[in-house]
Amino acid sequence: VKNNIFQGFYNTWFRAAAANNINTITINNNSLYNNANNNAVSFTGTPANYTTTGNSNNNPLFVSATNFQLQSASPLIDAGVYVGLPYVGAAPDRGYVEAVSAPLPIKLLDLNVSENKGKNLIHWVTATEVNSDHFNVERSSNGSKYEVIGTSAASGFSSKEIHYYFTDANPLSGVNYYRLGMVDKDNSMELSKTVTIYSRASQSMNIVTAQLLNVSSNALINIASTKNQKANLVLYDANGRILLNEAIILQKGLNSIDKKTPAVSKGVYYFKLFNNEAAVTKNVLSN
Repeated sequence: VKNNIFQGFYNTWFRAAAANNINTITINNNSLYNNANNNAVSFTGTPANYTTTGNSNNNPLFVSATNFQLQSASPLIDAGVYVGLPYVGAAPDRGYVEAVSAPLPIKLLDLNVSENKGKNLIHWVTATEVNSDHFNVERSSNGSKYEVIGTSAASGFSSKEIHYYFTDANPLSGVNYYRLGMVDKDNSMELSKTVTIYSRASQSMNIVTAQLLNVSSNALINIASTKNQKANLVLYDANGRILLNEAIILQKGLNSIDKKTPAVSKGVYYFKLFNNEAAVTKNVLSN
């Protein structure tokens, strides 16, 4: 008994009254749902050889009691549950309809990404899932070369909206491209649309205030630093001419820096603070 759908039997769906007189019984790859005796068989006596594998107790989702077509979310539609064997061009196929190929049975309603405290939250919603296995979360810096940064288990079978979340705790600096690889249980995969978000690199230092005193030829800068670190401090004018370029050592907290500068005229100047981790610029009007 292989590749059948048995649903709604008021008594046991399979009964052998003198099973001890039967040499072999094989019950494989059937859909057994809403039958008496908890979908189990009933034997009087024991057959010499009895095997049962690959049967499913999922709701096959008939349209009605008189219409034996299956709804689109049925776990028996081609790319669904392996009630039969994987389709290889000859029966039995995976279920109710035999086809060489079929769209992946995951209907994606929405995919979006948002930023939360320096982390990127990827959120997606499925409308229906049949035989879904997992989602690969893929990321790219240029929109062409992607890498898998995580996976999320899928529900398997669902005909209602399901929300999924994945957090990218270490997003790339600049534009991040994200997409999903939607994988079902036979490793068929379909790619989702792509969503993007711009992530700013976390700044470990910042110029809080800056003064440029042309009378005393001094630069007074207050710098906040999240840790002890080395940096370079550069002062340049509106034409890009460098007036000061010095290495400084910052302590964690607020640092007050006082540097001698060449004489400057009134105008706009720029302080740039940078190291291998961060770079910040602040403009200042000389006094």
